Amino acid sequence: FSIGWIPLDTSDSAERKMATLRAEELLSRGGNVLIFPEGAWNFSDELPVRHIYNGTARIALHTAAEIVPIAIELRQQIVCQCR
Repeated sequence: FSIGWIPLDTSDSAERKMATLRAEELLSRGGNVLIFPEGAWNFSDELPVRHIYNGTARIALHTAAEIVPIAIELRQQIVCQCR
């Protein structure tokens, strides 16, 4: 059992393809994958859901994986004390 992540530059089509193939491989072997279909964290109060990309659905169709929608809500303000 292993926990990891699939790094990618979302602006690079080759990296998006590699990440898709890796996610499909993990799911086909019985693993779980958490995907942010918006492609990024959304910290906007005015726009609760950003544009959703269709890669998640394609991965599920290719692997017969179940999609379980979840929401992550930030309950406190993050303050960066960068130096």
